[in-house]
Amino acid sequence: MNDLPCMTCLKYPICAAKDELKCEDLLMWLTEYDMKSEDFSNRLIGFEKWWGREASIITKDSLKMLFKKKKDHYQCLFVKNM
Repeated sequence: MNDLPCMTCLKYPICAAKDELKCEDLLMWLTEYDMKSEDFSNRLIGFEKWWGREASIITKDSLKMLFKKKKDHYQCLFVKNM
């Protein structure tokens, strides 16, 4: 998590209270690795633990990330176009 480019600004209330984030830096950092790789899984899991919420949907084209209302430990959905 030390290399997360927007770690400081994500904790500001304007981001922390949202059910959806549109952050190019975050999504580019998360999707740096192939989504089927262990590196990607570790990065996403680390982010979810640090953030305290689970990802629901990650859209690659619009660089948007939606979060689940409740934790259920199921995988999130990746969408290329939304």
